[in-house]
Amino acid sequence: MWKFFDQLSRNQAVTDPRDGRRVALKKLPNVFQSLVSSKRVFRELKMLCFFKHENVLSALDILQPPSLDFFQEMYPFHKIH
Repeated sequence: MWKFFDQLSRNQAVTDPRDGRRVALKKLPNVFQSLVSSKRVFRELKMLCFFKHENVLSALDILQPPSLDFFQEMYPFHKIH
């Protein structure tokens, strides 16, 4: 179970239940609402996975849905400095 700490604009500060570290969780809603929305989310995820700099957040992991039938939102999370 994810434990929420603070709201960080569109992100939430949470504790990762797998290892106890504090991370920023971002909700990307309606990722397949339109082709434009899907491309925007894909571009953002590519950038988050590419960046490796201490002053820029990078994706640590992306939560996957239990089945593709429920795949409407994405939740990438980032290391909190």
